[in-house]
Amino acid sequence: MSVRPVEFAARDGFKLGGTLYRPAQPNGRAVLVNSAVGVRQQFYSAFAAFLEERGFTVLTYDYRGIAASRHGPLRQLRARLRDWAQLDAAAALDELARGAPGAKLFAVGRSRRWRRR
Repeated sequence: MSVRPVEFAARDGFKLGGTLYRPAQPNGRAVLVNSAVGVRQQFYSAFAAFLEERGFTVLTYDYRGIAASRHGPLRQLRARLRDWAQLDAAAALDELARGAPGAKLFAVGRSRRWRRR
């Protein structure tokens, strides 16, 4: 079992931070964990460890502007939700494929329901 921080570039070159979980006995499958809006990757560490213990290679990551992928003041960040999907999540899937060559790739996601009060 190996858990280590990783840095990789989004599709537009923006630096992203993540965590790669590598099992001692890989089962040939890998899972990308896409966080809910504004949720740090650490929230999913227990889930990632659960999968890793069962042979899955797992990548969690922070979208641009969040935790390990935040570089400077948020007010200066020009990003849209579309950027998180098309630039960040797509690059994270590429990074997972590099970290688990030949593995069958899966992705999971979570959404938070926002309510106005």
